[in-house]
Amino acid sequence: MSAGARRSKRESQVLRIKILLAAAVLIFAFLLIFATDAIRVTGNHHVTGNEVRAMFEEQKVSSNTVLLYLYNLVRPIRDRNFIDHVTLRFAGPRTLVAEVHEKQLAGYFESNGKYWYFDRLGVIEAGSDMPETSLEEGKPYIPLVGGLTAGSPALGDPMPAADTGFYEKLGNLQTVLSREHLIPDTVYVDEEYDVYLTYGKITVELGDLNSLEARMHALSDILPNTEGMEGTLLLGDYDGSEDGVVFRKKEKETVKAEEIREESEEDGAAPDPSGEAAEEPETTGEEGALEDGEAGREASESGETAPEESGNGD
Repeated sequence: MSAGARRSKRESQVLRIKILLAAAVLIFAFLLIFATDAIRVTGNHHVTGNEVRAMFEEQKVSSNTVLLYLYNLVRPIRDRNFIDHVTLRFAGPRTLVAEVHEKQLAGYFESNGKYWYFDRLGVIEAGSDMPETSLEEGKPYIPLVGGLTAGSPALGDPMPAADTGFYEKLGNLQTVLSREHLIPDTVYVDEEYDVYLTYGKITVELGDLNSLEARMHALSDILPNTEGMEGTLLLGDYDGSEDGVVFRKKEKETVKAEEIREESEEDGAAPDPSGEAAEEPETTGEEGALEDGEAGREASESGETAPEESGNGD
């Protein structure tokens, strides 16, 4: 082999060594600069930050922010208990922010000591050993619904219902109650899938949740004036007509909505929907005549009572 060929071979070997050294330096710098120091978690209410971080730490590339970010573009965390999906973004070369997008839940119920959460399609999406805690600022209101059963619940199972739209209506009720600051003590569904709310000693019969906005408007208007009263507000057939609102007192007397307001003003009652635990209204005895037409008389003469409280509540 000629001297020129040997010199060319040595130069080629040196070049390869330099390239390998440069690559090693770059890899070392990459691993050092983008070493994962922290994963901040936002948007979570039902899962803790530590639980979310543990999901990422299970991944083999968790020690590097760039690799972790790229990996989760391909295989994102999704469809976990309470979690719909999680997105990552950079807050610095060594810090990632995990934004949790939780499942949209309409309510939950208790079965065999465990709490099962369902969405607006009536599908069980999550389970927990603990019930919802007190309503915190920014935390979505999810009602504990008494009267619901689902045999042996499991994730992904459908809930029984009178019609396919029931849980959508229940989700709308959840939204309106939260928006109007009308969080009840309990929510109850009877065998006919009629819904009842309790506020202290006041039971609200909502019926099948049709004309929901009109019923919530009437509830918001009347409820503050029931301070100190005990009975049932019948909104099951209310469609927006003032004359359709009937209140059946515990003392067997049935009155119109405007009479509730007048009585409240005479007593000087301050609007306050809170109170003691509700009792089952009684309707024995003769009820007073109504002045608001046939619809009011029918509600008065029906003799229906709200279901006995199951003790479920937030």
